[in-house]
Amino acid sequence: MNAKKALVRAILDTNDFLEYRRFTEIPWRELLQAERVVLVVPSTVVSELDQNKSENRSAKKRERARELLPLIEHFSQGVGEEIQEAVTMEYFVGNLEDVCKVNDLTASYADHKIVASAILARERNADSTIVLVTGDTGMRMTGKSRGVDTIAMPEQYRLPHAVDEEERERRQLERELQKLQARKPVMSIGWGEDLDQVLRPAVTPTQPQAEAEIETKLSQAIKLLRPTPSFRTSGTDPDDPRITEVQEVTSKYEHDYRQYLIKMANYQTKQSLTINATLRIENSGTKAATDVRLTVAFPQQLSIAEKRRVPPEEPQIPYQLRGHAALTGLHDLFGSRHLNDLSHLMPPVKKNVESWVTGYEVIMRIEKLQQSYSAPSRQFQITFGSVEDVGPCAVQYHLIADELLEPITGELSIVPTIGEVTSEDA
Repeated sequence: MNAKKALVRAILDTNDFLEYRRFTEIPWRELLQAERVVLVVPSTVVSELDQNKSENRSAKKRERARELLPLIEHFSQGVGEEIQEAVTMEYFVGNLEDVCKVNDLTASYADHKIVASAILARERNADSTIVLVTGDTGMRMTGKSRGVDTIAMPEQYRLPHAVDEEERERRQLERELQKLQARKPVMSIGWGEDLDQVLRPAVTPTQPQAEAEIETKLSQAIKLLRPTPSFRTSGTDPDDPRITEVQEVTSKYEHDYRQYLIKMANYQTKQSLTINATLRIENSGTKAATDVRLTVAFPQQLSIAEKRRVPPEEPQIPYQLRGHAALTGLHDLFGSRHLNDLSHLMPPVKKNVESWVTGYEVIMRIEKLQQSYSAPSRQFQITFGSVEDVGPCAVQYHLIADELLEPITGELSIVPTIGEVTSEDA
């Protein structure tokens, strides 16, 4: 059996006070095999305890630091008052920066300052055995590497990990937050059924008709007109009111048909620059999204419409001029083109989904979008401003929902496949 040391000065660590039984209850002479023990409390330890009494996350440890500081002050500032038989306490202050510098320690690091306190105490107390007592493995290793005797605080004196009410509440809140974060909607926005990020329509623009082409078609239409039998005359009587009426009707029909041809040419050009589109929102998360609002902004070289463009109505041939069988089907003669209506192929919009067009924006609003479900907008039409505008462009989207912590923003693309520009007669 090792002989007991006459006097041991035990340099204490902050965790000796917070993690283990109260210092008044630990059998120090037995633990250190000493006749007399002085518990040395470095100023760094007092500073850390003072900080713990207000900043430690555990209410138990805050309360423990508040309880221990007055006891430490009482025993360390007394004149040799014993904690136990032959066990006293002293407060240790010294210039630790020079000690840290000489021993390659960091003066701003509390653990290194406590080790420096043990080194300085050894220099000051040649009559004593200096021992660093700590449950901190890192501190013991640092002390040993600088020639300081160390001892681990026995586990039998460690306090049970009693979770106080505040700590229990904090952990419960953290668990609930984790659950909430795990259960959230995950929203995706795209074109059509497959949520494509790029819309690739086929566009074959037609050149606007020249005025000469319109006049040629008008001339062809007028040549086909014939007065009905009741309005035919020999043409020898200038006062015949039927001649005047036919002339007036023919003049008005010519004007109306010219306007029709101009409108039809414009319609055909616009239709050749128009594509159908549908937006879709999908929730692939683990929670429903409510009050979902999506705004998609289009560049100004595009125009957006909810409904399919209606072709101009061909003027009816006046009854006075319906004398020629070839007049039927004049509309077909001039090659009217219509945008294919694919709306019957699109899935119906859900009852709680609204979508509409305003200015250069398409807006969707969904009352509730369940997880693993998607919802389409109504089909709408996108028209390029001119043949020169047909090309790649980007649209910006902005989506919010009650369950989303912040808006989702992004970009979708339109990259048309452009066919050879044709004339309207092609």
